[in-house]
Amino acid sequence: MKDKQHIELEQAKPGMSLAQNLLGIGGQCLMATGTVLTEAKLAGLRRRGIRSLMVWGTEELSPQEVAARRAAVGAQLD
Repeated sequence: MKDKQHIELEQAKPGMSLAQNLLGIGGQCLMATGTVLTEAKLAGLRRRGIRSLMVWGTEELSPQEVAARRAAVGAQLD
């Protein structure tokens, strides 16, 4: 299951992709949603003092957790 994860910059790895625009202190867009991080991009973010970002991640769920989440969503739709 793909979900958004708020992580510290130190946890970011090349190959991860941004789940929302990354804005600088002045509100300027530094990187757009969907940007795939590279080591060079991560180094640039470190230089700019960026501390955290929102990335797409994968959450491993057990079959029981998947069933419970589906049931909860189904109940909300009824």
